Amino acid sequence: MNSLRSRYYSASVSGHAFSAAEREWMTEHDSLRVGYLNNYLPYSTTGQDGSATGIVKEIIPAICDELSLSDLSVSYTGYDNYDDMVEAIRSEEIDAAFPVGGGLYYSEENGIYQSEAVASTTTDLVYKGEYTEENERDFAVNENNRMQYYYIHTNFPAAGITL
Repeated sequence: MNSLRSRYYSASVSGHAFSAAEREWMTEHDSLRVGYLNNYLPYSTTGQDGSATGIVKEIIPAICDELSLSDLSVSYTGYDNYDDMVEAIRSEEIDAAFPVGGGLYYSEENGIYQSEAVASTTTDLVYKGEYTEENERDFAVNENNRMQYYYIHTNFPAAGITL
């Protein structure tokens, strides 16, 4: 149902009407602090020169332009650990984080509330050898990327997870 809603009634950035809270935030801020996850290409990482690179560096300015917020100064902070990035949102060190995922339940449990998806991709799982249902019993995930943990926990609740 959600995929049909997204296909036929998608919430486009250009059709966005700002809420009262969003309008208030824009009047009080002239900069946007974006946190991103390092070593998560093509989405985001820190380049050799120390600046953000990947989709995050392309999409944030495009969103600002589309929303007529080009006057907003954008700064980027890279995080090696997903949990550190989420904590930075809670402590208001950053205003937005990219990418964030793992499901609404886990996001809310972490004290963050996701916006409409700006961009999304499918998640592919890699397994060794022939596929059998036994492959769904245990998964290894990157301990610095809690999004992977939440994805496995949500979609394969009986599976073991090794960090």
